Parts: sequence; C-alpha cells; structure tokens
Amino acid sequence: GPPGMAEGPTGVAGQTPSVQSEALATRLEVLQLREEVWRLQAQLQRLQEGSQPEMDELRQASGEAETEGPPQVQRPTPKGASEPGDRGRQRVDEDYFDSYSWFGIHRDMLADRPRTTAYQQAVEENSSSLFRQPLGHEVSVLDVGCGTSILSLFCARAGAAKVTAVDGSTFIAAVARDVVKANGYEGIIQVVEGKLEDLAPPSEEQKADVLVSEWMGYALLFESMLDTVLYARKHWLKPGGKILPDVAHMYMAMASPEAVHTDLDFWNDVYGFDMHCVRVRLEGTLPKEALVQKVPKECVISAPVTVASLDVNTVEVEDLCFATEFEMQPSEEACQAPHAVGEALRCSSFVLWFDTHFSERVCPEKQVVLSTSPYAPPTHWHQTVLPLSTQLDVAPGEVVRGRFSLGRGVDGNSRRICIALEYAKCLPDGTPVTPSYTQLHSM
Repeated sequence: GPPGMAEGPTGVAGQTPSVQSEALATRLEVLQLREEVWRLQAQLQRLQEGSQPEMDELRQASGEAETEGPPQVQRPTPKGASEPGDRGRQRVDEDYFDSYSWFGIHRDMLADRPRTTAYQQAVEENSSSLFRQPLGHEVSVLDVGCGTSILSLFCARAGAAKVTAVDGSTFIAAVARDVVKANGYEGIIQVVEGKLEDLAPPSEEQKADVLVSEWMGYALLFESMLDTVLYARKHWLKPGGKILPDVAHMYMAMASPEAVHTDLDFWNDVYGFDMHCVRVRLEGTLPKEALVQKVPKECVISAPVTVASLDVNTVEVEDLCFATEFEMQPSEEACQAPHAVGEALRCSSFVLWFDTHFSERVCPEKQVVLSTSPYAPPTHWHQTVLPLSTQLDVAPGEVVRGRFSLGRGVDGNSRRICIALEYAKCLPDGTPVTPSYTQLHSM
C-alpha cells in the first residue's frame, strides 16, 4: 500500500497514490451514476404504470410538456457545490466551522470520557518524554482545531513552554481565549483564529516540537480534518516532531438486523392516522445513508477486518481515498445467538468503527488506545452502520467477500465521504453463491 499506510490491506498495486485517488473517484462516480439510473428507471416505470395525468404533471414540472420522451429529472445541487472552485470550497469550510459554534457539541466532546481522558493520559503521563527531554530549548506545541482549548490546557499543565491553539471558528476561538485566561495560562497558550491553511506558516526556528489534534470524525475520516493535520505536519511541525495520536485503524464487521434502529413503526399510526406512506419513503432512502448509531456488541456477527491503517507521520492526503478487499464469516459466538435464520445468520448491514493509538514512538512512558469499538466504553462517535439493500443469510462454512472503497464526496463537498461496497456470499474456495451486489453510502 502507500507509504503512509500502516499494516493493513489498502491501495492498488502498481499505481501511484494520485492515480489510485483519481481511479477511485471515477469508480465512485460511476457507481453513483449507475444507482441514479436505476432510481430513474424505477421512477419511470412507476409513472408509466400510473395515470397519464401524473406523467403530464411531471413533464410540466420539468419544463417538457411539449416535448416527447421521458421527463428529465435534475438532482438537487448541494450547498456550495455549484459555486466555482475556491468560493465553493470556502462556503463548505464556513459551514463546517459554523457547525462548531455552539456549546452543545463541545459539551458532548468534553463529556466523552474515553475520548478526553485518552488525550489527558497520553499528555500528562508522558510529560517527561514530551516536554522535559533535553532538546536544548523549551518545547512548543501546536493544537490543531483546539475547540474550548482542553488539549492545550493539558499540555500547558504538563509542562509545555508554549502552545499555539488554532481554531477556524470565530466564536469558539473567543471562548478558548476566555478559558485560557480564566485558568491562568495566557502566558503559555496563544489562541489563533483562522483556518490553518490560510495562516502564514512559522519560520523553521518557530515550528512546533509536538502536534496534538483530535481530528477524527464519524467513520474516522468524515469532515476531512486529517487533511489539515497533514498540512500542519508539513508546514508547522519541526522535522522529527511528535504527532498525537500517531496511528489510526478503521475496522468493519457484519451486523444483524437489530443493529439498525430506525423507529419506522412510528409512522404506522400517528394519533390515529395512517402515515405509512412516510415509512415507505424513509425505507427507500435508508440503504443509501450511513447511520451513526450505538451498535450493541451482540449485533456484531463476525470478527472485524481492518479496512485501513494510517500512520499519521507519513500518510498523505492522496492516501485517504482507498480501496481494499475483505472476507468475513460468521463468528462462533454469533452462531449461538438468536440472530440465526435456521442455521444461517442474517447480515443486514456492515458496521464501521476505529481506534487511534498514542504509540510507544510518541508516548514511551504510557501507551494509550482510544477505541470506538462496540466492545469498548461508548463514545460520542458511536459506530457507523452501512445498511444493505440486499441482505445475506450466511450459514456456517460460507463467507462474505467483497471490496470496500472510500472516497471524497462527489457532490462538491470535500468534507463528506462516499463509501462503496461490493459484496457477495461465497463458499470458502471462492465459488460465488450469490451475485455480486453494489451498495453506495454517503455521509
């Protein structure tokens, strides 16, 4: 795989990261267009089976009442996607930073004890190696996406001489300054407002010794904040500087129908009225959505496979679009559980989670792992569920083989991610039992 990938099956042999990224983006666009064609064909068939007035109404709505042929249906353009180049990206970034300009989301993150204490332990229980080793100068820290400044405060309390805390939200940067002042660290922590990529990089002498950031999004890579961390690594961190955390892994496993909680039954009877039509519409969109939910460990019916392993010290932005083959089979524990359909287990979705490591390389005194696994204490990230339009009943001795692909949003929003699943049920020798199905999810 690419040099930035830690152990784990990623990448396409014989291709450079840029070629892989372009090929994957094209593949995802083809899959999405194919799905759109299927949707329009199904819509056209329903209309043809209905009344002629419905056909005329749709033609009029699309401006084609006087033309022959099927109606042209335009897909809505996402916010920011239709704007040219830099302005569109700027609009996406503005919306992103605005989403962090309220206290509720910061309270959720601060109250997430597995998340916050992982950083606290990594910083404070490795203070000697991080901040007091004989470097010949005082140790400086860069906090990327500082939020309320909690990670900066940990570093200052542990002995950092200088901390530069950067956040793109005007609102939360002002809050961070007040928090820093209230705790008496204004002489150590400097809060800088702005998108890091738009700020003037420091001189070589002023670059940071340590880079700390809580960059992980849902399914690890949602919101693309890792891009900024990698930019900071190149332009703001001294050569050989330490990055916390420094390793991340993404996992995927099969899940039973109980893993998806949709509360669709609500629409069957709403104060005595039948709103089943709403349920039908929701059921139609459900398989396309990546759902962020808490998945009970009992709903995981296979051992997890690693779909990505990232070394933050060496990974490049181009490596964050990738594809990997996978193979899963029902676990022995799941085969004894009540999910079975006869002798088979029903796989109705795949579930994603991740963990990040503060490894011995950067934390020699105490290594720390932050896990979002269904088997670990819950976090605000929960897990990401990928519902399947075509479910599989997998019997002991059968396997599910396929390909997992992850790319950037193809709708102009670079902070979104698009996941393509190609999967089939097979015998252990690889003989297919079902056709290969394709499923596209976005978030």
